[in-house]
Amino acid sequence: MLVGENPHDIPRGMSLVEQPHLPEVPVGIPSRLLERRPDVRAAEASLAAANANVGVAKAAFFPQIPLTAAYGAASASLGDFLKQSASAWSVAGQAIQPIFEGGKIRSAYRLAWAERDAAELAYRQSVLQAFADVASSLVGYEKSRSLRLTLDEQTATYAETARLANDRYRGGSTSFLEVLTTQQQYFTSELQSSQALFAELQNYVQLYQALDGGWQP
Repeated sequence: MLVGENPHDIPRGMSLVEQPHLPEVPVGIPSRLLERRPDVRAAEASLAAANANVGVAKAAFFPQIPLTAAYGAASASLGDFLKQSASAWSVAGQAIQPIFEGGKIRSAYRLAWAERDAAELAYRQSVLQAFADVASSLVGYEKSRSLRLTLDEQTATYAETARLANDRYRGGSTSFLEVLTTQQQYFTSELQSSQALFAELQNYVQLYQALDGGWQP
């Protein structure tokens, strides 16, 4: 489903510990990459639609009357409209544009603006969420990577300690208990290092997802 293909065998890659080191996250990733996120684009489209609805509601205020009569003369509706003052539109306009009755146009206009403001707030929220997702992913990746590097060094130290303990045991200078103790420390550290690598990969994937496909424009 992810690749848009019918079910088939998927070739397996290397194991977790055999994976190559992840590429470094570059410095100066532009924030404009977040504009391509589906949630941001959907909120932007909703805001554009709400703005268009405001224009439609505003256009309803414009009187819809015939300007000309027979032989190119001014129509009676035009003459009647010009006789009215601007303050009398809501009253005199009833004869020209009945929809003014009950303040329907004015209410629709206010509603369009309210929906437009709500769409703007939703757009701002989606943008803030996008930045928050990236920030959380970067912090998580940095911390998990730092921990993994520390545990890798610790594991290498324990591996060398276990090797030396085994050499001393074979030479008769220590007991097998020391060998078992150092091996246990080494295996425990190796498990912790693998778990840290898994967490690092998870944060890396989350960062890739937060940027909607990585940092390539």
